[in-house]
Amino acid sequence: MNYKHYFISLFLGGALFAQDANLSDSQKPSNKEEISEKETPNEIKSSQESLPNETHFITASRNERAPETLAANVTIIGPEKIAQSNARNVAELVKYEAGVDVKKKLNTPSSYRIDVRGFGEVASANTLVLVDGRKINMPDLSGMNLDTIPLNRVEKVEVYRGGRSVLYGDNATGGVINIITRKESKKANTLTLNAEVGSYEYYRLGASLEGFAEDLQYAIDSSYTESDGYHDNSAYRTKTVGFSVLSTEFENLELAISGGKSESHFDIPGPRNGQRDSASYDGYYGDLKEEYLTITPKWWITNDVDIELQMNYREAEFDYTYPAAWGPSPDTYTSKDLSLSPKLTIREKWNGINNTFIVGLDHRYSKMEDFGPDKIRRSTGAYIYNTSAFLDETLFLDLGYRREAVRMNLNNGNNYDTNDLDAFSAGLTYNYAPNSKIFASYDRSFRTQRVDEGGGLAFDEALDPQISKTWQTGIQHQFNEKWAGDLTLFHIESDNEIFYDTTLPGIIFSGQNTSYGETTRVGFELGSSYLLTENLSLYANYTYMDAELGKDSSSNNANDGNTIPGVAEQFANFGFSWDFIESWNLNMNAHWNDDQYAESDYANSSDKQDSFITVDARVTYTWNWLSVYGGINNLFDEEYNEFTSATSEYTAPDRNFVTGFVITHEF
Repeated sequence: MNYKHYFISLFLGGALFAQDANLSDSQKPSNKEEISEKETPNEIKSSQESLPNETHFITASRNERAPETLAANVTIIGPEKIAQSNARNVAELVKYEAGVDVKKKLNTPSSYRIDVRGFGEVASANTLVLVDGRKINMPDLSGMNLDTIPLNRVEKVEVYRGGRSVLYGDNATGGVINIITRKESKKANTLTLNAEVGSYEYYRLGASLEGFAEDLQYAIDSSYTESDGYHDNSAYRTKTVGFSVLSTEFENLELAISGGKSESHFDIPGPRNGQRDSASYDGYYGDLKEEYLTITPKWWITNDVDIELQMNYREAEFDYTYPAAWGPSPDTYTSKDLSLSPKLTIREKWNGINNTFIVGLDHRYSKMEDFGPDKIRRSTGAYIYNTSAFLDETLFLDLGYRREAVRMNLNNGNNYDTNDLDAFSAGLTYNYAPNSKIFASYDRSFRTQRVDEGGGLAFDEALDPQISKTWQTGIQHQFNEKWAGDLTLFHIESDNEIFYDTTLPGIIFSGQNTSYGETTRVGFELGSSYLLTENLSLYANYTYMDAELGKDSSSNNANDGNTIPGVAEQFANFGFSWDFIESWNLNMNAHWNDDQYAESDYANSSDKQDSFITVDARVTYTWNWLSVYGGINNLFDEEYNEFTSATSEYTAPDRNFVTGFVITHEF
């Protein structure tokens, strides 16, 4: 039998009722006893209260909300799914979700890019990534090093599809990924040790300690990861340490403090040069050091009113060597980020209607120092957001508005101001049955240029802000206690979308950063999950996306109607989790990606990158305090390119293996 064709047929069959969230972990029927949680009076909740608490609330709304109350396609990846997954980091964890495309550009852990709803090569500037509500999107074009957030530290991951600039400002045009880290053990002090080894001389060691002592809850973790990498000159190593502390010692006051530090070294392999595991670069590398601190006091004025102030500081230093064509080398750049975010939340009945009203302010200061003039970006935004619950809390109306001002200096030292950035959102959600909803929403979001993203031939000109308008409507339905499904339709129109257009003239290379005239993205996400037996659950999802370039005066409309490169028109996922013997679990996930134009090929002048299908599997044995597992990635040894540019290709690894164990001790 041709196993590839067999899995493709499973996809086609599963697409008829494909899944958005593996039953979202929050849609999954459950007989588990609900975990109690501190509740706030008049907090807006779902009418269904029989689900595990750790996956029942989403905080990407800047207020705890049940997914069933949000006017969007929302996924929560909970602890069980994380424990059974073959993923080594957050990027690999979310790659099987509908509407989410994940690529690893340089085949190093620091080069992952998460793309929500088809923004291609500029996805890192259009998908907002948060850690406990803290932005980790870089102020420059370097992307995010998600490998510094070890999975043993992650409690759950929230995926919110659709614009969210009203609540978070810049970057939240395609969607939001919110990573929630482990805070404490509610049952006992817990020590966790884990180790993992795999192909390409890969190994990882990790340890965490979490627990409580009267009015103090804490969590501490550390990890070390190293690998020679699949390609020539692609070795990497990462060391991390992190902590979080929550104090409730003072009456009506909570004080949360978290911080961390990481050091990474990674070789830069470049594109393929001959054999699949070859690389065009030799001896080039990067060293990245990062540290951050977050302090969040929260004062409960009354049971219904609280004030929160989140203060974040982050500093990074990047030493690198690149081919001479890419600029001075070796070199060092540093970046610093400081943000202050006060927020007032009021939960009260107004005229007999439960309301949650939020008003807040976000101020962020970013500074980047490299071989040129210092690049500084300041942004200040104020927002209001209100949720009203009607009809016995089954109908939810969300309205929000943000006004933001941005000030930035460019490569030539000149300053420019953008003081008229407005974001709006409106959503209506109806819970017509338990775990079922129908919704419609509109969102106007924005994104501005990065500090090293100047326009013009000399890269020193201001670019017009990008404005994206998203309409979406959908339904999530629980057919019975075993079967759930969902369908979301979306339409995104962007004016002045910012990207590097290779069809424009350049000085050394062709191309300029530009604010392109118009782009559109129209598509749908279809999903389902099915509890076939008590021990076997299935999921599948399918995403269709028509992403096109519209009118653009800067290139004389030469690209009108072309497909946005780096975005597949279709992709799908299928998988299952099977407890086949007591204490044994088999988890398998398959991903199909349609062919697509290479990144930067806005003229659509080259052949498309071939489609591919990959399958990952993992077996886990759990006994009391011990969990042992073994996994295979790319089970059928598919040869494919995970990332392809207009001039080069970056091949994906062949079949590879991983095995490890987790030891947990409560005391």
